[in-house]
Amino acid sequence: MANIKLTDLEADPNTLLTSVDPGDFLLVHDISETIDVRKIKVISEANLLKLVTETARQAVIASQTEGDLFYASSGTALARLAKGADGSILTETSGLPSWLAKGATSQVLKMNSGATAPEWNSSLFGCRVSREISDQTVNDNTETAIIFDTEVFDDDSYANLATKPTRITIPTTGIYLVGASAYLYSPTTGSNSLYVYLNNSTSIAKFSGPAPAFGAGQMNISTLYQFSAGDYIEAKVSQTSGSAQVIKTVAANKSNSMWIIRIK
Repeated sequence: MANIKLTDLEADPNTLLTSVDPGDFLLVHDISETIDVRKIKVISEANLLKLVTETARQAVIASQTEGDLFYASSGTALARLAKGADGSILTETSGLPSWLAKGATSQVLKMNSGATAPEWNSSLFGCRVSREISDQTVNDNTETAIIFDTEVFDDDSYANLATKPTRITIPTTGIYLVGASAYLYSPTTGSNSLYVYLNNSTSIAKFSGPAPAFGAGQMNISTLYQFSAGDYIEAKVSQTSGSAQVIKTVAANKSNSMWIIRIK
């Protein structure tokens, strides 16, 4: 007969059980009490293993709370993942379950730049800049980039108006919807044009038409385009009235603007 502590069986049941010989039996009892032979029961090795396994399982889950999850941390062990905060999303990190905290209002879930894990990001993924402080001169028959002074919104460092006030720079390769608008004062002769230029070399969107009869006109353009990270766009205006004209700025009016939104 082998007299073995239950705590030892819980720690290493397989090693201890293989040390017994056929015909031996194990007596499991509270060593602080006197043995009452009338209460001795014979238990098989298989049933003993079940008892030890159940005891070990109960020890693992003894500190659980409502909402906790249990998972296999190895081929022979269980571990507990404490419940996440309300709104958390169950994900996986290094092969084990983990919680991703809930995002902020209007955020959406997307993969990170390395495509290794989900992360929260703004639902717009874009930028809008405008010229709101002062008028800008546009010389005759000269394509002139609009100099912007206000970031209306910017979700991913698209714009740096302090150093590059004419540009929106694409941070991530993808498909984007882009557009521009300009409010140009001009006489009733000649034509007015608005462009979106890629990298100061290629026009990817254009509007061109005769100067309006009342001497001022709003121009708007937009297009869908696939950009590479590091590309930049500019909005340019030209007019052929025969003299210098102005992009007119009205207080709190965002009529002179450029914008971009990533859609894929």
